[in-house]
Amino acid sequence: PQGIDFLTQIISEANSNNKNAFFLIIGDGTEYSKLFKWFTDNKPVNAKLIKHLPKSDFDEIAACCDVGIILLRKEFTIPNFPSRLLTYLENKMPVLAITDNVSDIGPISENNNFGKWCLFGNNEEVTKEISFFIDNEELRKQMGINGFEFMLKEYDTKISHNKIMRLLDE
Repeated sequence: PQGIDFLTQIISEANSNNKNAFFLIIGDGTEYSKLFKWFTDNKPVNAKLIKHLPKSDFDEIAACCDVGIILLRKEFTIPNFPSRLLTYLENKMPVLAITDNVSDIGPISENNNFGKWCLFGNNEEVTKEISFFIDNEELRKQMGINGFEFMLKEYDTKISHNKIMRLLDE
């Protein structure tokens, strides 16, 4: 559902255009076998596929990454807020949101200066933003800090609880 074909295009193009980009894909979701076949057939040197990790191992690896990608197909028609965003923000990783027009996570990340947004399917824009993150290490790190601070301010469980309770009282 996240658009594996576009992801493999991004990896292939980055292999040619952004030699410093490396993609780590972790999970065994519904498209794992398709992705595994692509990795087996194409043997990308700029990407690794890991089937499954316990959450503690995943969190440890996430803490070592530079940018978190959120990929949502442009055909989605309802807002979608992936939970992995919190893992990225907790680990001070900026976000590259490659999404549909309906999801608001891209504009939220850009408006709060903790990420970049591209429309799903726009290869040229995605390539440009990957280059941005590679070429701007200090800004990338600052965006990660901005995301962490945003998470503390907006996604703290007490704050979320209060927002929900206010809505229920209306």
